[in-house]
Amino acid sequence: MAVDTLNPRSWLYPTPRGLYCKPGDFYVDPAVAVPRAVITHGHGDHARPGHHSALATPETLAIMRARFEDMPDTDQQPLKYGESVRVGEVDVRFAPAGHILGSAQAVLAYKGQRIVVSGDFKRRPDATCPPFEPVPCDVFITEATFGLPVFRHGDPAAEIARLVGSTTLFPERAHLVGAYALGKAQRLLALLRQAGYDRPIYLHGAWGTFEALLDDAIAASVPVIDAAGAVLDASDRDVAAARAALARVLPPGTIDPDGLDVDVDAPFRVALQPAA
Repeated sequence: MAVDTLNPRSWLYPTPRGLYCKPGDFYVDPAVAVPRAVITHGHGDHARPGHHSALATPETLAIMRARFEDMPDTDQQPLKYGESVRVGEVDVRFAPAGHILGSAQAVLAYKGQRIVVSGDFKRRPDATCPPFEPVPCDVFITEATFGLPVFRHGDPAAEIARLVGSTTLFPERAHLVGAYALGKAQRLLALLRQAGYDRPIYLHGAWGTFEALLDDAIAASVPVIDAAGAVLDASDRDVAAARAALARVLPPGTIDPDGLDVDVDAPFRVALQPAA
């Protein structure tokens, strides 16, 4: 690492637009459209439309194209893990972040100093994306959404065992599982299949945006489709079958705790009453 003769804040610092790298003249995960952006992953609080130029992993760019209609207007520069590119006076490369498919830490090197911007990252194993890779650096800028000690996440395998066990204990009841459509839903499916659960799983319509992009990545690690090929969309109109299935996997905001029925005409607003 470099001798600390260079103040990191002299070349990478926060601005109203986002984290700005002066010698590279680019922003990392900017909050608004900018001339040049380096994007760590495809979630909407990090990847936004309208940039003139976007540097990201190929998978993240594919996710952005699926999400944003104006991506053809953006100069898209894919950069694979481990590759390096010179942007202005800064060498930029990506290291796996273990968060979702395509997620990366931005590794920035300038005048012998290295700064790593983590983006969202996860250190636990996840079959749907490459694992987090520690990178030696002078400065590590980390996301800390769940950094407070009050947050304690249970063991994933144990939580899945509880869910599957509940379906055995209450086979007549549907189980609703809230999971973001990008990243969390895919991880949930992978964990269920790893645990040996092979019954149909009903998916919310929001899944459709990312299905083609992410199915291959999941299937490469674990089988997502069961023997009957029955992974179904939550807008499916066979309500009786839906009630007999394990779950509908839904974005958290779509679950109506006071709902009394399945709104089959509005797949993005679903409420399910267990069968009597």
